[in-house]
Amino acid sequence: MNSYEPSAEDIQALVDGELSPDDATRVRAALARSPRARAELDECLQLAALAHALRATASDAHRWAELAVEPTADSAAPDVIPIRRAPRRPRTRTVVLAVVTSLLSAAAVLAFWGGGGRHDSRGLVASAESAFAGALSPRRGIEPRLSWQPADRWRPYDTARAAGEHPAETFSFDLLARIEKLRDPRAMTAARVLANSLQDAPALGNGPQVAPPLPTHHSADADSDRATIALVAHRPEEALLAAAAALESDPHHVQATWNRALALERLGMPLTAAEAFEAVASRKEPGWSQEASERAAGLRAQLARRQAAWKNASAAGERMVAGGPPDDATAAAYPGLMRLYFYDAVRAAASADRVRALRPLAAALDARSQGHDLAAYVDRIARVDFRRRGPLAARYAELARGGITDPGAVEALLAALRAAHQDDMLLGALLHSSPTGWRPDRERLGEYVALAQATRDPWFELESAANRAWTALQTEDSATAQTVLAAVAPRCEAAGAMDYLCMDIYRLLTHVYILLHRPDAARSALDRSRKLARSSGNVTRETELLYYSYQVAAFTDDTSASLIDLSTAYLDEWSRESDDCADQHMARQWKAITLINRNRLDAARRELALEPSACKVPLTPGRAYLPAQLLRRGGDDGAVLALRREIAGLRGSRDTSPGDRAFLDYVEGLLLADRSPAEARGLLRRAIEASDDLPGDVAAIKARSYSYSILIEEAVARGASDEALALLAEQRALPAPTRCALGAQSEIATTSFVARGASGAAVGVQLAREPGTQAGAQAVPVTILAALDGCESVDVLASQPYYGRPELLPREMAWAFRTGAPERAAPTGPARPVVVANIDPPASLGLAPLRPIADAPGAALLEGPAATPDRVMAAAASATFLEIHAHGLLGGGGWDAVGEEDTSLLVLAPDAQGRYALGGTEIRRARLRGSPVVVLASCHASAIGHAFHSTWGLADAFIEAGARAVIASPDPIQDAGAGAFFSALRARVTAGETPVAALRAERLAHGNSGERIWIDRLVAFQ
Repeated sequence: MNSYEPSAEDIQALVDGELSPDDATRVRAALARSPRARAELDECLQLAALAHALRATASDAHRWAELAVEPTADSAAPDVIPIRRAPRRPRTRTVVLAVVTSLLSAAAVLAFWGGGGRHDSRGLVASAESAFAGALSPRRGIEPRLSWQPADRWRPYDTARAAGEHPAETFSFDLLARIEKLRDPRAMTAARVLANSLQDAPALGNGPQVAPPLPTHHSADADSDRATIALVAHRPEEALLAAAAALESDPHHVQATWNRALALERLGMPLTAAEAFEAVASRKEPGWSQEASERAAGLRAQLARRQAAWKNASAAGERMVAGGPPDDATAAAYPGLMRLYFYDAVRAAASADRVRALRPLAAALDARSQGHDLAAYVDRIARVDFRRRGPLAARYAELARGGITDPGAVEALLAALRAAHQDDMLLGALLHSSPTGWRPDRERLGEYVALAQATRDPWFELESAANRAWTALQTEDSATAQTVLAAVAPRCEAAGAMDYLCMDIYRLLTHVYILLHRPDAARSALDRSRKLARSSGNVTRETELLYYSYQVAAFTDDTSASLIDLSTAYLDEWSRESDDCADQHMARQWKAITLINRNRLDAARRELALEPSACKVPLTPGRAYLPAQLLRRGGDDGAVLALRREIAGLRGSRDTSPGDRAFLDYVEGLLLADRSPAEARGLLRRAIEASDDLPGDVAAIKARSYSYSILIEEAVARGASDEALALLAEQRALPAPTRCALGAQSEIATTSFVARGASGAAVGVQLAREPGTQAGAQAVPVTILAALDGCESVDVLASQPYYGRPELLPREMAWAFRTGAPERAAPTGPARPVVVANIDPPASLGLAPLRPIADAPGAALLEGPAATPDRVMAAAASATFLEIHAHGLLGGGGWDAVGEEDTSLLVLAPDAQGRYALGGTEIRRARLRGSPVVVLASCHASAIGHAFHSTWGLADAFIEAGARAVIASPDPIQDAGAGAFFSALRARVTAGETPVAALRAERLAHGNSGERIWIDRLVAFQ
């Protein structure tokens, strides 16, 4: 089968008759094969008809609008429409806005078809461009730049200091008609952006986004304008990615460089933003260069001021601990930091008078946060006998400033504090005496926690939790760290919470969720930590959190690395803001790993060549992957031998966990895969065997998954297709398929496909990945598809990113992904179908109501308020067929919610406790005794996580619980035709058809081209 898929431009050119005979034949042949292309053709034809009609009536609409709108005081002429400005007649404004938007939309459609004004004379183009530029206000209302030159004339930026949309420009209908005739998408984009008329534009990507009427191809101008739209819509991450795409096409694109700078600034990366603005300034553009220079200088100066202020505040705290007076201004600006120093100042006070001098500060800090009464603490300490406490306080002060380093002297002080029952000083001394200076030693943690809890001070309760979690992380006990932190995190939601410590709680939660590969939860916790660091002025913590921002961005889309420009931007900013050599070294290493994941090995090598030579970060099991991947192909023997020695040293270390040892076996196997295949296979097998004994260990899980990937790649490369299929099955604990099976997997530099046809013969194909391409970009080759001819159904054994991929095989085939569960036979008793529908989701979610399911012939209908998560699973326990009509939400709901990452949650009716979401964790614990076929008529219900080492989703959870098959969609499901389609599918399955055969038959029977788009992308698992 030919894998060519015509682009939207190809199809539009066919409609316009602009293709050569050979190209037209090629597109028509593809239309016969591709449902997506046919749907695109249908839309093009409908839009062509609409555009023709609008052209015929545009002048009438123009004359009608002139009569319908009263001129306003600031109208330049009777036919000027002040878009999004308060009208004298609300009804008139609504009608006129609809006319303007319709004309703009029609013009945008026509712009897609046109050739950038190739039918207009240069004089008409210049005249329209000049008229547009002349119609603009003297000052611009948006910060980003547009690619169309007439809209990119520099004007001073000025906007009202009020919340809301940017001020709209006003354009006459005559001018809009002239712009339409240019057939230039950039012009129409500029008109809609500046007129603030984007609300009806098609979405760009997933989610409720605002997007421009741009062509589907990616040019530098189009991507730069996408960045503009994203910035206007307050979506800086999307803006950064779009600007990066533009700069990849044209590294000197000045508008994209400007837009990238704005995105970086809004994402909290001032130094990299300043560099981008300086690049614009160097272009010497009138107006723009001066503004860019001023913005760059302002960003650098603001960061320098904040860094200096934080440093000065810390110095003021240290002076106070040493006996100096409290600084009221510093305490007001940095209450969390000064509270930290306040405790040490009380402990180090050598007299009651000195303690009482701290009482005004205690009262001021009490007023800033709820909880413990610090003034009462001061009064209590001032009453103790300072003949006994005073000398201990002097020794404590010496310890706090780092003057006591001898272990014997430290132990003597701790013993003296215990004997004197000076618990507040002992609490601080347990921190200052540790190697870190701010976390207690592991062996003293229990004593520290007991003392902290005895204070009943919320500060120390939070600090205690943070220290317990940190200690658990040192022993790689992520589960304990998560439990401890999740228990105290809700306290940080309260008014007056202690921001300084809550910032640390959320930072540690971010670290935990990164280790557990829960990117959505990590992102939620990170956002909280960054906001608290910003609001508290803690510039040091902000810099540290840039590294976590990189990790979260990298893990959020591990399989496609689509966020590479975002993740590497965080690394660049981190390395610029940190003056630590080790930080800069690590930033280069992680950036290189990110480049490797996009198969940009040469770029990764160039990145490492720029590493500072003054310091080196010790090798860890995780970081050993980087040199192994780069040395696998083309490395010299000496470097390979040196790396093997380092790996052996790590493997033999007592500090290396069993999971990390398994990962090191994988790394060494990767290193030797091309040099010594037999030795590599032995190491990879050893990694798999060790990992099988370490369930739940993330390092071991990665080692197992990655080792299988290399073994499969190597088997296909040497023509052992039978072995590759057996490995794919073994990875899921399934028997090797004997017929009608497809295997698919992607590695850094290759993609492998293997198939066993109806005759049992196996064939394999390995494709090279082009540098910079995403994993999984290659379609199943024609030779593999041909091998599957004659199969009544096909089992697909796939790893990421192919697992769960819709349209992996043609709609004319019956096929399903195999999970790790054994095949289950259909039940022999009476059918017990259950349909869950007509659910009212919580109003707080803002979800639109679905069309009601009036009845479900032959099935029990669980509906309305009764369809809570518990009752749905109770009904599912004995069902032989389960069909759920509900909203689906991606991402699991955040760090403190239901706990499913990357996958979907089903939104059901809330129970008495308000719980409404049904996720994979709860599903997999159930026991579905009827071996049902489960149909999830919910958006995104077949979504699979983004980590390479994991293939997990709701379908896997249902099958693990006992379902024999699951049918679901990774995309939104259109509500209008869903009821009828799934009812027909249910009828086929309950009549005895296999799930994959029923899905295939109902797909082919469905004639609505618009609905076929989502129907053809339904996925079956079994």
